[in-house]
Amino acid sequence: MYVSLIANTIGVEKMKIVEKNIVKLHDQGLLVSNNGGLKYYFNKINDVRSEMFTNSIINAKLAALEFVKHFVSKLSKIKNANQKYFEFFSFDRSFGNQKLYPQRILRMVATISYYLPFFII
Repeated sequence: MYVSLIANTIGVEKMKIVEKNIVKLHDQGLLVSNNGGLKYYFNKINDVRSEMFTNSIINAKLAALEFVKHFVSKLSKIKNANQKYFEFFSFDRSFGNQKLYPQRILRMVATISYYLPFFII
């Protein structure tokens, strides 16, 4: 007998229990396949977007201030700031199949451009 099961849930811990019990179904003669394994979806991106963009601007300003300290006399205002995309990384990249671990690092890629004063020597 073959059974196909798709489960969408926010209860990741509960799904881990279900996954362990699938072995019992296999032992009872059910054909169990792993069609790509577990997939995790993050549906709270709008809850963190603003804070992450603000942090990106702060970090960009710190980097720009470090740059102007060595090459230019001062930093002017922001020319433009664009949020590019979000990216997920495995929480711990040191071992095993990372698809099995639900913890991820969320990174936002942004471009922030500043005006720099132009000096003629």
